[in-house]
Amino acid sequence: MKIQTFLLTLSLSAATYANDHSSENSCEKTWNENKNIQINIQKEKVVSCRDVWDDPKKSELLKKMGLDPKNKQWLATGECQQIRSEQKTYTIYKAHYQHDSSDLWVIQDVQGNMFGYFRDMGHYDFATDQHIRNKNANKNGVELKCASVGQSPNLIKNLSVYLQKRAIDMQNFSYDDLSK
Repeated sequence: MKIQTFLLTLSLSAATYANDHSSENSCEKTWNENKNIQINIQKEKVVSCRDVWDDPKKSELLKKMGLDPKNKQWLATGECQQIRSEQKTYTIYKAHYQHDSSDLWVIQDVQGNMFGYFRDMGHYDFATDQHIRNKNANKNGVELKCASVGQSPNLIKNLSVYLQKRAIDMQNFSYDDLSK
């Protein structure tokens, strides 16, 4: 009886570990369901925009992802890419963390609705000169977070397709992504 209990416990532990480390999180699922949708996205122009630390709506979005808009690591240019899809105009905002390359992509419509992805790479420890992965990171070292402010069903697919067309994989990271 003790052996059967031990074997049952062992198999349940292994199954739980496999589920925890092989399944995608809800934001990865959202990414995978939307990145290959066939829609036409046209770049229009670069416009100035408010950064995460200056924009109350972007700050609200970040807080929903468990991020601090006042984090001193945020870097951004103050510029956004305006795009057009299905006769509607959207603005794409990008920012990243200075030391560990975690990055944020936000799409906003003209009504002020927003959706964003944050590709969390963990953090860099200067004392040990090591990169520390998050405990919830996928096999590529990325913990993908996402959130929305307001209601607009097209935001998710438009941002996902925009990123995919730029060859940016939100479940993986490449230093080349920093220049895209």
